[in-house]
Amino acid sequence: MKLWTYTWTLIAIIPGTTAYVFFGATAGSLSESKNKGGAEVWEIIIMVLGLALGITGITVMTHYARKELKKIALERETELASPRVAGSDAPAAQAAEVEIL
Repeated sequence: MKLWTYTWTLIAIIPGTTAYVFFGATAGSLSESKNKGGAEVWEIIIMVLGLALGITGITVMTHYARKELKKIALERETELASPRVAGSDAPAAQAAEVEIL
């Protein structure tokens, strides 16, 4: 594996790692407050709301990332499946349109 690929991979895992740390810290805070006699109601609401928003954000990001990756994969499949004119980077259908015009 190239160093550049490895570096980008390490950078790409930072959001997921941050989310796991946030979820763990929130769960730890909730259990700690329960053991110490309870937290204020607003503290619990804020922690649960932050947890819910974090999960929602990850879900939405995953949905849109998957959608874009499928679109890119479909474009590449279409590009690879279309016949090419010899000596040209354009698909045969595009080359024929250029000749007609």
